[in-house]
Amino acid sequence: MTVNTNKVIIFMIKELSQLKYGYRCIVEGCYDMAINNYKIEEPSDLSKNQIIDKVLEILNERIQ
Repeated sequence: MTVNTNKVIIFMIKELSQLKYGYRCIVEGCYDMAINNYKIEEPSDLSKNQIIDKVLEILNERIQ
């Protein structure tokens, strides 16, 4: 994974770590916030959906 991919994933995990359930629409909104509001560069190695899936996977492992 590239540096930008890691930045987005770390940002999203930090923001979403207090959620009890990782709903996809909330995670997608967090991705958009990271890119649009916090000016994290959009990763070139993974798509938006792949990153959202990765974040949900990490969050769901934490919950279980």
